[in-house]
Amino acid sequence: MYWTRAKWILIILFLGINIFLLTYMFFAVQEQVTVSNATIENTLDILKKN
Repeated sequence: MYWTRAKWILIILFLGINIFLLTYMFFAVQEQVTVSNATIENTLDILKKN
């Protein structure tokens, strides 16, 4: 039987899926962290008034 070959194929497949998901999560988190300039300016205006 080809169990060792099937195991290697599955390991490589799951490693590829994990790498894809990690890069997807990394870029998704980076997009959520950014704050627009308008939000920063509005926050600074509010803080200056107080």
